[in-house]
Amino acid sequence: MGDNQPIFYVIDGEDRITETGGGWTAFATANGADASVVAPVGRSLWSAMLDRQTRDVYKRLLTAVRSSGIEVSFPIRCDAPTVERWMRMTLTPAPNGRVAFKSELLRAAPARHRFPFAAL
Repeated sequence: MGDNQPIFYVIDGEDRITETGGGWTAFATANGADASVVAPVGRSLWSAMLDRQTRDVYKRLLTAVRSSGIEVSFPIRCDAPTVERWMRMTLTPAPNGRVAFKSELLRAAPARHRFPFAAL
């Protein structure tokens, strides 16, 4: 996140990405993302999550946000092969089952260990 601009995206009631903004494109390209990640509108949120545990956590969060109508905010790690990142993610409910996600960088540091990412 070269310019530290918050990243945001919105999903519809069927969990499809309907818009992205803020530092989304800069963040995606800085991390070597392909065009489908840079412009994911229309893709399912779940297509970007490879492991079941992450999907399960997000599904529970979405259920809670949608049913309560209350915004939820929490710390999250979002590392790259060469950078460790600590962020704050906020999920905000919107009409018709939509949910807005915003991620803000809190701090970053060089990665202590390099690791490869699986291709999405």
